[in-house]
Amino acid sequence: VQQVMRLYNVPGTEGLSLDISSVVDIRDHVNKEIAMRLTTDIESRETFFTDLNGFQIQPRRYFKKLPLQANFYPMPVMAYIQDEKYRLTLHTAQALGVSSLSNGQLE
Repeated sequence: VQQVMRLYNVPGTEGLSLDISSVVDIRDHVNKEIAMRLTTDIESRETFFTDLNGFQIQPRRYFKKLPLQANFYPMPVMAYIQDEKYRLTLHTAQALGVSSLSNGQLE
């Protein structure tokens, strides 16, 4: 796995952002899943948000009684967690699955 992280601090709407690019060579692996977990101090109360089509936002929750795979939701463009003070927004270049398995996490 090759991972490049760039931290941007620019004035305006872009503000403070972190760009994470991951390159994974999967030629020698069969039927593997790759996940990235972002852990923060955000008190998200086990709620996270995903977009439905790039325009509408849908609140999502983690349900402990459901199996793990049932708690992953489509993320066409973005997902975020937030509390009263902070928000962590995750943008993607291609549609992926996303979940929040614990308070303050995006996976």
